[in-house]
Amino acid sequence: MKLLRQIDLMNIIDYEKVREKYRINIIKYKKRRRISLGPNITITFENRKTMKFQIQEMMRAERMVHDRQIKEELDIYNSLLPNKNGLSATLFIEVTKETQIRSVLNQFIGLTVGNSLFSDWRPKNIRSI
Repeated sequence: MKLLRQIDLMNIIDYEKVREKYRINIIKYKKRRRISLGPNITITFENRKTMKFQIQEMMRAERMVHDRQIKEELDIYNSLLPNKNGLSATLFIEVTKETQIRSVLNQFIGLTVGNSLFSDWRPKNIRSI
């Protein structure tokens, strides 16, 4: 997949002007790329369009205007883009009840151990895929 470049991004002033409509459109777009894997886990398949949105939002939130800062964000998010004929997804652990945060998140201890997500770790509510 073609990597994002600084020229592909809007500066934070121009982004702020179009953000509301852009954000609504990208949220709709991402809904079709999101899959629920259980009561607290979803994944969203990423691509150039979704990563561009993430960078724009980070630039806005962190008030990034310097080339060096923006290049660092590009490097981080470009590394998350899928390779040719590959897939890349972001895993979300979602807990909506504050009283359940600790108990739900404790189920995910060890998530990053092993070579694949479901080989060594499986929360109680997820079946094998």
